[in-house]
Amino acid sequence: MNAASEGGTLFLHIGMPKTGSTFLQDHIFPKLDHLHVRAVPHTALFNERGDKAIERRLMGCALRRAASIWSAAGDQMFEELLGNRMDWLKKPRDLLISDEAIGRAARRPGTLAIHLAALAEHARKWGFQKVKVLMVIRRQDTWLASHYAQISNRVTAANQGGFEQMVARTLDPRIDRCGFGMVIDYAALQAAILRELGNASLTVLPHEAMRADKGATLRNILIWLRTPSEMVEALTQHAEGSRANVRQAETGVWALRPYQLGKINAPSWAMPGRGKTIRLTSTLSAAILESYSAGNALLARSIPADLQKWGYVPSGTAPRPVLEGIAS
Repeated sequence: MNAASEGGTLFLHIGMPKTGSTFLQDHIFPKLDHLHVRAVPHTALFNERGDKAIERRLMGCALRRAASIWSAAGDQMFEELLGNRMDWLKKPRDLLISDEAIGRAARRPGTLAIHLAALAEHARKWGFQKVKVLMVIRRQDTWLASHYAQISNRVTAANQGGFEQMVARTLDPRIDRCGFGMVIDYAALQAAILRELGNASLTVLPHEAMRADKGATLRNILIWLRTPSEMVEALTQHAEGSRANVRQAETGVWALRPYQLGKINAPSWAMPGRGKTIRLTSTLSAAILESYSAGNALLARSIPADLQKWGYVPSGTAPRPVLEGIAS
């Protein structure tokens, strides 16, 4: 079965940061020759200060504007992705777009879903009759810890106290719970996407399953992308033999990155108060998961993945942090 026989499919990988997106974009998606792949596409169309701040990523630039951008400049954006429209329609293929910028826009799930619906409508002009979304999620407590460790090179006094303050702000509905905190409210995004695109549009996979069995999870992703069986087997076997690019550490501990002045690491003696690691304590973990418990329970009942197995939904006891690697 090919794109021409039933109309092409536009696959969107909502690559939330810290959910294995880089592995897929660098090592798996470029090897897929049965569809057109655009991982983290950039644009020359948008050049405002906000566009430059996000390195002029195509999806990020579009999503920071109103959804009407797809009717106003959709052809120009698709030309950057695919070339001349008439040439593309002569030999249509499926298209995969993978970019963490889509996931970051989930802080306004309703707006993101409206964008996706507008994108789907415009994509029909280019031969794409279906839009399917893959959302890779990560448990909210470990995601917040990993996120803080990732941005610690931009936080002058990054330490355990700073991490706990960030968690408190993220969970407070008067501050960030309905802003930044919505990025990891997966149930809200699921509901918005299904409302705009329909029940057959969304696949949800937990990052924890990929860490535990990379080959099996990768197989699911490749099948979702309608990958030929021989390519599925080859890439799955390669993934099963690969090693994760992390240093194993004690449960719930992340290393903080050196503070950077430009591109130079500041010496530790010049940064009093900075810590070397943060710890996701059982108290913090429980508080974070409690804030998202209602949505996680809804999500667990609506997808095949066993979210209780991975601690999204408590099974009568306090959830335990999963084994993590020290962030490099």
